[in-house]
Amino acid sequence: MLAVRHNVDRRQTPRHDIRLSAHVKVLGRARIPCIVRNISSTGARIEFYAAIALPQSFRLDIDDDLFEAHCDVRHQNGRIYGVQFTSNLQLALAKYS
Repeated sequence: MLAVRHNVDRRQTPRHDIRLSAHVKVLGRARIPCIVRNISSTGARIEFYAAIALPQSFRLDIDDDLFEAHCDVRHQNGRIYGVQFTSNLQLALAKYS
């Protein structure tokens, strides 16, 4: 009988636990505050203060870290989103490797 593996980490790059204030920018909407909970050179986990519906793609601005990138949603659970960076990958690699 095969064992079922739960909580397998399939990330290609390691994530670093952090707590940075950030904002999501969606075209035609005001900036939406959030917290970056962990980050890597390829993406991040962001948490919102309340449940929110986001489009598949948006811009993430981490003001304190002077970093911004376009992102695609990879998964969502309540107020928490896992996102993949689709722009500014060289800067992300330099900052978060």
